[in-house]
Amino acid sequence: MDGDLPNVPEFVRLREKYRFILVIDEAHSLGCCGKTGRGLSEHFNVPPHCVDVWAGTLSKCLASCGGYLAGRREMIEYFKVNAPGFVYSAGISPANTGAAIGALRKMISEPERVSRLQGLAKLFYELCKTNGLDTLDATGECAVIPVIVGDFYKAMKVSSMLLDQGIHVQPITYPAVTAGTDRLRFFLSSLHTKEQIEFTVATCAKILIAVEQ
Repeated sequence: MDGDLPNVPEFVRLREKYRFILVIDEAHSLGCCGKTGRGLSEHFNVPPHCVDVWAGTLSKCLASCGGYLAGRREMIEYFKVNAPGFVYSAGISPANTGAAIGALRKMISEPERVSRLQGLAKLFYELCKTNGLDTLDATGECAVIPVIVGDFYKAMKVSSMLLDQGIHVQPITYPAVTAGTDRLRFFLSSLHTKEQIEFTVATCAKILIAVEQ
């Protein structure tokens, strides 16, 4: 939600010390983090087996629907039998399965897409900082970057004004986020251009100034 990354190596160290189960959600890191988009394990060079469960979604970078859990066979088999979300759900359709597999294969075979996305995310982040936009704890290492507006109605208004300029960004407001941190949450794509990034940030900064007056 905030565009920041967890300190996975420290989590792993604490897991080894205190022997708890470590679960990491990769909804926004698969396809975005790591040299080839393989997520936080690759980004931090942490062996996958050092995390008990890797959870993720097929609905973002894999352009499909559904999600996944990855871990030791024994634990995954336990989830299959005991997890209500799995027991009371149906499998995804063959079309969604094929779309996810196809997107994953393209990500692996064309790592330059990941590299380009990471460059655009860093550019967006740096331009936000240059233009005085509040990105909270975002670091520019993730393809999700929030711009804090701080007020429900203001976030809705700015989102609408940006749409009039051809920029589609959804407002995220309380209770989805802490009251007072209402925001615009930007999602970047490897297909965005440098010019689009520059226009978006400049327009956002201009509209926020106008709304404040």
